[in-house]
Amino acid sequence: MKRILPVVFLLGFFSTIGAQTTRYVKPTASGSGDGSSWVNASAGLQAIITASASGDQVWVAAGTYSPATNGSFSMKTGVSIYGGFAGTETLVSQRNWVTNVTILQGNGVVVISNSSISSTALLDGFTISGGTATVNAGGMDNSSSSPTIVNCIFKNNTTSGGWTGFGGAILNGGGGAIHNSNSS
Repeated sequence: MKRILPVVFLLGFFSTIGAQTTRYVKPTASGSGDGSSWVNASAGLQAIITASASGDQVWVAAGTYSPATNGSFSMKTGVSIYGGFAGTETLVSQRNWVTNVTILQGNGVVVISNSSISSTALLDGFTISGGTATVNAGGMDNSSSSPTIVNCIFKNNTTSGGWTGFGGAILNGGGGAIHNSNSS
């Protein structure tokens, strides 16, 4: 019996080391608004991303989300951000990003991933729209970073100046997004 207790303790200890947290976001906060469940979903997408640690997931329900004026949504290494939820799912595989359109709407550049962002940062199931920039792309600016982008649609993003020949959707300056997305 003396040997079983330490083994059980160690198994419990190691199972919490790699534990991931799922945080929930809806267009309007509900319940406590702390993001701990769909019932207590937060309306603050960037606050939830910022509060997340590597290995965590952020589940975002259908709707439109805008960053602060002249602000952007900033990705975080190791954090997976999934759009396309109805707001009742218990598994990522239950979402439908085509039916449950989740829009990241521009107030300047919509999404930024800076030099500390690796391919472990995931953006999956969003429409990135209405971004504007004078130098970089209005939709997404990947400055020396390589986030993974899957099932995303970039539309109606613009750039009004800066480097000739760059479109408004994505700028990969010194990095390269790993993606499988749609652009229009």
